[in-house]
Amino acid sequence: TGSAPKPSVRILNQTLIRALLQCEVRGAFPKPELEWQGGANILPDEELKVTERGGLYDIILQTTVTKTDNYRCVATQKEISHQTYAGTFVYFSWVTICIIVVIVILAPGLTILLYKKSRKASLAQSRRQPSSPVSTRSGRSEQQAVREEEAVEMNARDEGTPSLEADLDLQLSAEKHS
Repeated sequence: TGSAPKPSVRILNQTLIRALLQCEVRGAFPKPELEWQGGANILPDEELKVTERGGLYDIILQTTVTKTDNYRCVATQKEISHQTYAGTFVYFSWVTICIIVVIVILAPGLTILLYKKSRKASLAQSRRQPSSPVSTRSGRSEQQAVREEEAVEMNARDEGTPSLEADLDLQLSAEKHS
């Protein structure tokens, strides 16, 4: 005859997107074949450990799953026409998975968009501020000359005196009439 213990099933590690399942059979004779099933499919083995002591077999089989489903480990001993199994239910939250997928898809696009926006703002600012002041003949920078002209204009308006522009307009109209 033989020894046909029922498999023991555990979830070793579960993250948001995958779970590592382990099936273990101890003290079996003859040597059973183990397989993981999910739905109607046989799942690929990830790690198989077989040890034998005194004619009895200890077998550990692991697989990784990524879908919410009922999974079962089936132990088959063909020599004695025996089959037994143990199962577990693995649940993955689709809301969490969808959020992760959206973040993974949007993160690079958002990073590129922010980089381009920052670069555009930096270029616009560098265009507004000359990197080195240009000096006029008198040794003043253009910025100083513009500020001084604006100050003269504002003072002229405040005091009621004609501005430089008004002086030029008067001169031009006088030349036209002569």
